[in-house]
Amino acid sequence: MSSLYKFKIVMGGSDPEKIPFFENPEFNGKDFSHIGITINPIECVTDFGDSYLFIFWHLNQKQRFEFMLSSFCHGAGGGIICIDRSNFASYREANNWIKTFKNQSKNIPLIIFSFQSKISHKEISRKQVRKLVEEYNLEGLFVISSDEQINHLLKKDFFRFIIQIFNGSNINESEFSIMIPTEEKDFIEFSKSYSICPICKTKNHIENLKEFYFSKKDDIMLLRDKFFDLMDKSAYLEERWSNSLNLGILCCSCYKKYFSGSSSK
Repeated sequence: MSSLYKFKIVMGGSDPEKIPFFENPEFNGKDFSHIGITINPIECVTDFGDSYLFIFWHLNQKQRFEFMLSSFCHGAGGGIICIDRSNFASYREANNWIKTFKNQSKNIPLIIFSFQSKISHKEISRKQVRKLVEEYNLEGLFVISSDEQINHLLKKDFFRFIIQIFNGSNINESEFSIMIPTEEKDFIEFSKSYSICPICKTKNHIENLKEFYFSKKDDIMLLRDKFFDLMDKSAYLEERWSNSLNLGILCCSCYKKYFSGSSSK
């Protein structure tokens, strides 16, 4: 049975717009300056349907927001300090962020995310960053090389890393295929098109649609391929035939009613 995990993660450090992996198309720099925070949810789904929903709270450490830091940090399950190796001020500020998170959120795991925004310009060495981790006895360090292209596979490595740190789940490479639905336009379109059961007209659970769309199980992958093939072919049918064809994903109740003898969903 699949599980849903939710984590509030506080973040401090570099400007949110410069940090890889946390792109937010709805981010507004004015909000970060005016209210002292930007919130970015990212959901990750494993092969087995387990969902990890991370709500990243990136905090602004300017003096006028200091009185709000306690409220912002309340209920956090972990913290990330972002260091841009191209900017020494980022390294200097990291010390303040570590102390802030340790004071405001007792006993939460803290990690450092280290990247280099300018390939040809480096002011901080990896050795300095590692020394910071050891000095404060932090739980982890994730480093991106200056010459590494930020791609989906690298994102998978990072989210596998924070799932292990913040949830204690040691997920093997062979059984882990992470997706970020907020970045998957195809899945968003799919979930909108098939949100309603074609039989009883009730709304499908988004978790079930995710399991169908992202599953790596052989039987579900075969069914999915046939379903998508039928979708493609239906686009070329004459109107009199396409109007009588009703494609959709059954809800839980209808599935049990018509396929109760099936061994797998």
